[in-house]
Amino acid sequence: MYDDLGDRIAGVLHAAETAASETKADAEIEAASIRAEAETYSEEVREAVDSYANSVRREADEEARRAVAAGQAEARAMREAAQAMAGQLEEEARQRNASLREETRSLEDRRRRALDDLREIAATLQDIAVDSARRET
Repeated sequence: MYDDLGDRIAGVLHAAETAASETKADAEIEAASIRAEAETYSEEVREAVDSYANSVRREADEEARRAVAAGQAEARAMREAAQAMAGQLEEEARQRNASLREETRSLEDRRRRALDDLREIAATLQDIAVDSARRET
């Protein structure tokens, strides 16, 4: 009877050890599965973060390119406007210079005619004075 009891206890202990081994094996398999899922999830999150970072970087790069292009276009427009204004000012200065030269030439011609007229008047007065002096003598 005690032998039977010992065999039953040994059987229960053996069954408990077997169940414990199976539970341990199941737990190890479950833990490995959870680790694999966690690793997969971690990799997916890492890829999503990398993808988002790349997307944000591309958007920032594109925005920077647009800002640079806009700045260059504005600078080019300002340079062209300045060049056009400088050209206009140069043309106005040339026209004013030509106008002043023409006015100077006209004034020189008038001065020369006035001098010629004064010489003629002086010559006429001289002739009158000479004729008057001859008549008196």
